[in-house]
Amino acid sequence: MKRLAALAVVLVLSAAGCRSLDRAAGPGGAGGGTAGTNTSAGPSSTGPAPATTSAPPAGPSLPDDGPAGLLAAIRTERYPDHDRVVFQFHGRSTPVAAIGYQDRITTDPADLPVPLAGAKFLRVAFHGARLDTAPVVSDPSKAQRYTGPTRLTPNYPTLRELATAGDFEAVLSFGLGLSTVAGLSSSSAPGVFTLDLWAGAPTSLVWPVTSVSQAEDLQHGAEAGHQPWTLVAAQLAGQYVQQVLGWGGAAQSTAIGPQVYQFTAGTRLAVVTVRQPLGRPGTVWAVASVVTYAP
Repeated sequence: MKRLAALAVVLVLSAAGCRSLDRAAGPGGAGGGTAGTNTSAGPSSTGPAPATTSAPPAGPSLPDDGPAGLLAAIRTERYPDHDRVVFQFHGRSTPVAAIGYQDRITTDPADLPVPLAGAKFLRVAFHGARLDTAPVVSDPSKAQRYTGPTRLTPNYPTLRELATAGDFEAVLSFGLGLSTVAGLSSSSAPGVFTLDLWAGAPTSLVWPVTSVSQAEDLQHGAEAGHQPWTLVAAQLAGQYVQQVLGWGGAAQSTAIGPQVYQFTAGTRLAVVTVRQPLGRPGTVWAVASVVTYAP
């Protein structure tokens, strides 16, 4: 009887300890966090909770002292109002990205088609980046290489597929297949480049107003005949490129969609996303986001 009583006490204490560990881990597992829906070799990002969650895959999450520009991980995430791609590199610097819409994606340098799901195609080319350090090390046996996936097919509402399109002369390029034209915004941190793909446009306001109240004032002025170009999306985007970027009349404009305009001037490239801050037809437009490449 004494042995049975002792065994019962051990079982009760063990169950209590398990319940304590479960509470400490929380609904998302150890640490109580939830991660974004990812398809990658890298960790999930922080930020607003994605529409769906999954366990983060293994991979680097912080800057390291590896070879600068060597790709470390790619991940994709789905949020309620946009899709996201995160490119992570070894080293503490972030390669400069040239981002632009193209009719089709081809390999660099062979110029062969890169098959991608989607109706619209975006090229992202990182200058000073690579998949393999063999071309730049004296001893090939000591070369380091990216070992993660080179094609991701998340099938998100906007981002359908992503694949590498070239690794040539320190330019690492990717093709993105999209279901529709996306407004673009980007951000950089040490070793990390984040590209957001918006089905419409981000809610931010960059130029010539930064708030709804300023947009109301701009609207009153436009109705009185001042700055009438603010009432036309294409003209507003063009004025931004001329006045803010300073590219002048040399820039060539392409309307990618009703809210997205692409400008080229020599090797310079900009994708400008605009929106109507007052949310009504016939009202002023404002720049919501810009991604630029100006070597």
